[in-house]
Amino acid sequence: MVGPAWSGAEYPERTIDRDCWLFLFWAAGYTETDATGRGRPAKLPPEPVVLWRGCVPDRRLGMSWTSDRGMAEKFAWNELRGRPVGRLYTCRAHRSLLARIDGPMDRGEAEYVINPARVRVSEVEDSEHR
Repeated sequence: MVGPAWSGAEYPERTIDRDCWLFLFWAAGYTETDATGRGRPAKLPPEPVVLWRGCVPDRRLGMSWTSDRGMAEKFAWNELRGRPVGRLYTCRAHRSLLARIDGPMDRGEAEYVINPARVRVSEVEDSEHR
């Protein structure tokens, strides 16, 4: 139930501190939510997953990422929920993957939850939005 609890919070890292979330995800093991919104144990993808995050620079090391670059761009460039204009970041995640949120819980965001301390995050240059 860790993935659905994460997804049910609008700002999960403001609700529970990161160390607590990391412990909960560690205890659950890697999970994926199914079509009913329930978290299920799953095997890690066989290869690293390219992930994206759109946010202001101070939040680039957050736990919530997406496999959908277009969605991350919306978060980066003020197209969702009145967020401030940010930047686009990417990483390749594998052992850092904690959960994939899918089905009714993902809000169409193609969300992955990761341990950001275990990835190298790069900013994507985009002169159109600078």
